[in-house]
Amino acid sequence: MKKLLIFIILAINVFAIDIYVGANMSGATSWDTDVSPMKKTNYDDPIYGLNVEIVQSIPFVELGLGTSYETGFKTTENKSYDAVPIYVLAKYNLFPKGVKPYLVAKYGLVLYQNEENCVLDNGAYYSVGVGITLLRKLQLEGSYSLATGEMDNKDLNLTTAGLTLRYNVF
Repeated sequence: MKKLLIFIILAINVFAIDIYVGANMSGATSWDTDVSPMKKTNYDDPIYGLNVEIVQSIPFVELGLGTSYETGFKTTENKSYDAVPIYVLAKYNLFPKGVKPYLVAKYGLVLYQNEENCVLDNGAYYSVGVGITLLRKLQLEGSYSLATGEMDNKDLNLTTAGLTLRYNVF
């Protein structure tokens, strides 16, 4: 068993895979696009989440997979739920030495969990952002995301603007 664990650790290191674990905080708004002018619904509290990203570095670019568990979506209409986006990501490093600012794009799907007073169907997940990597260990990222789906048989267009802090654990 020890040999297998050592082999896995060395294999990850050979391929220069980085694993980031982080926390995020965001504010959310949903938009009803079926009415004109569009009606917006604000959410009561900030949304907190935990996320994990696994990325492979290529010169100037990082490609990877990620997921997040975002809890605390509570509308003013007493509806609440949690969201789990699962996505692929691409980061473009603007300056690949030392302090590295980057642009990031994410695409995937969002799974809705723990629904109260509503019925949700899963949908697509889109996100764009800008961030900075400090000393290959710490990332600070601002992002704007769109999650789609259906809530109570109506289209759900949920936008969030948030801040994420991640640490490279491996």
